[in-house]
Amino acid sequence: MKSKTCLNQKKAIISSLTRLKNKTLQDINELDSTELKIRKNRFDVIGEELKTLFDNLFSLANDDEIEGYILEKQELLDTWEEMLILLERRVSHLNKTNKSTEVIHTRNSDSTEIKLPTLSLPTFSGVIDEWLTFSDLFQAAVTNNQNLTGAQKLQYLKGVLKGDAQKIVQSLPITDGNFQIAWDLLKERYFHKREILSSLMKNL
Repeated sequence: MKSKTCLNQKKAIISSLTRLKNKTLQDINELDSTELKIRKNRFDVIGEELKTLFDNLFSLANDDEIEGYILEKQELLDTWEEMLILLERRVSHLNKTNKSTEVIHTRNSDSTEIKLPTLSLPTFSGVIDEWLTFSDLFQAAVTNNQNLTGAQKLQYLKGVLKGDAQKIVQSLPITDGNFQIAWDLLKERYFHKREILSSLMKNL
């Protein structure tokens, strides 16, 4: 292969690499996994063309030209490798995102199938001497149910509270973390042993 032909091929390959690099940097966040793999394959082809091209150039070059070709080859391969790494990272990110979405979807699907235990839950309106009974029944049926999320437990809790007790937790959004906060607020307000004992004694 003549040196002039190799040089023309080099210009064409460098041009292809530059265009593909710029296009990839521009739209990488919009590519799905399949498109990323196709783009990576195109870079692989260019990489092989570069290696073959410089092998031919080295065989045709004189001693004064070889060092320049070595530096040029390394610079182009560095760019090529950087793009491959970028694509691999993007594919990995998409895979992790997809797995997370699947887990969330599975949890949501499971959640829709979970029903409140068949035990009929008592309501609680803030009467102190009813707290212990309510607390024991609710914890047995709902709080200790490992199949329920914190958000579901809070939804059930809000559903059985009335009056003053309801006002204590009504401003809390339905989230997993807020169930324990709501329960602690109720315990702080109503779980007073002396008041409970005094109330029970009055009812004797």
